[in-house]
Amino acid sequence: MKTKSIPNLKFKDLGNDAFSVSTPTEHISLNSVILLVAKKQSGKTFFASNLMNQLKQVKACDRIFVISDTFNSNKNMMEHLDIKREDIFSPNDPNVIHEITKRIEADLFICVSSQIKLSFKSKTLS
Repeated sequence: MKTKSIPNLKFKDLGNDAFSVSTPTEHISLNSVILLVAKKQSGKTFFASNLMNQLKQVKACDRIFVISDTFNSNKNMMEHLDIKREDIFSPNDPNVIHEITKRIEADLFICVSSQIKLSFKSKTLS
């Protein structure tokens, strides 16, 4: 691929930190999408379950969504992650991204609603 520089093109930091989830320096930066591709029995699930376990231990994630048709066959490696049954999806489901997005938005709404209630309570108490 050919690239060409554009003179006088300047980018400005708009203050939106792409990696706003705090993780220890030895961990990956979040938000991340990780795709593991390899032959059978090569350690994909072993790696993924260990990575997710470490991120949960340092409280870098609250909820895990899984898109996999082989989750049930690897259940023993995933049990300690407390993944809800309704958060496991098939990659063959055409609505999988929409469903996950809907659940994340619902969680955000609950979080913001709780913060507003706490803020209102503290103002009425003072």
